[in-house]
Amino acid sequence: MSAVILNVLCPSQSCTSYIDIPKPEDLFELVRKDDIDNIMKDFTITRLHYVATNGITGFIGGAVEKMDEEMFELYLKHHYSVCEREDMVGVTHHSLDILKKE
Repeated sequence: MSAVILNVLCPSQSCTSYIDIPKPEDLFELVRKDDIDNIMKDFTITRLHYVATNGITGFIGGAVEKMDEEMFELYLKHHYSVCEREDMVGVTHHSLDILKKE
């Protein structure tokens, strides 16, 4: 977890048990939403959005880049309709967790 994010949530450094300075070998790490929920449970926050940012894009190769405008609009319509569904947020290579500090 990024120490930068934790500094925003815990600027007084009173949350030292959560401070984890990443090492180069930690650059890419598989983290599930359950893991994130477990880490964040002790903070006074509200989740505003948890979004699968690229959804199926990583699974369909370069097809998105080859789409014409009409097909791309259909693709975006589909993506926006499923990107925050709890049963679909795991179908992505990247996710975005938007939280509000209370």
